[in-house]
Amino acid sequence: EKLYENQIEETLASLGMHPAFHMTLADETASGYAMYLEMSPEKELEKKIEEKLQRINIEYEAKVKSDRLKPLQVVFLTAGTGEAYKKHRLAKGQREGQYKTINLQYKRDCDFDFDAYVQN
Repeated sequence: EKLYENQIEETLASLGMHPAFHMTLADETASGYAMYLEMSPEKELEKKIEEKLQRINIEYEAKVKSDRLKPLQVVFLTAGTGEAYKKHRLAKGQREGQYKTINLQYKRDCDFDFDAYVQN
């Protein structure tokens, strides 16, 4: 893993972004990351996020520039995705009192179907 959760949080905050829900999945098979954001789409956002992440993480930057990692993919989600994710986790046995979203994880460890919530 080349990115860290605090780098994701710092990047979103520095760009003034406060999505209702967000999660970044590391896909080892595809050699890249997908960032899922519950918010209205913004032009050039993917580029801004990618540039910021590369500035604060030189190892990530080197992997992307050498084509060992694909550039970040940003996916905009429909309203209510975060609540649907929470319900999914609770149905899987997580207790509500201990519920906390892990905003950076491996795709293989996440069984939520984000594709069902992608904005068109």
